[in-house]
Amino acid sequence: MASFSSFSVRIALLLLVFCLIGLQAADDLPDQTGGDICSGVPDPFGCPINCVQEDLVCGANGVTYSCGCDDAACNGVRVVKRGACDAGNAGSASVRG
Repeated sequence: MASFSSFSVRIALLLLVFCLIGLQAADDLPDQTGGDICSGVPDPFGCPINCVQEDLVCGANGVTYSCGCDDAACNGVRVVKRGACDAGNAGSASVRG
């Protein structure tokens, strides 16, 4: 009976690991709901943006904006994820900013 219990614990731990990996992978995906990740960020004070620290965001147009939400807003682009755009995301993976 002890071996069955040990086997069950191993299976439960394995399932937990797969769930955690799945959650992390889902967090890296672009927003598919049409929402803007930067919707709570106020409009930038002025354009173009001169950022001090790089803050990469990926626009719905597949362009990576190096100055974050403000940079994307100045270009009239909705942000779909934080970080650089993937090469296969909406065509190009160019960087602006």
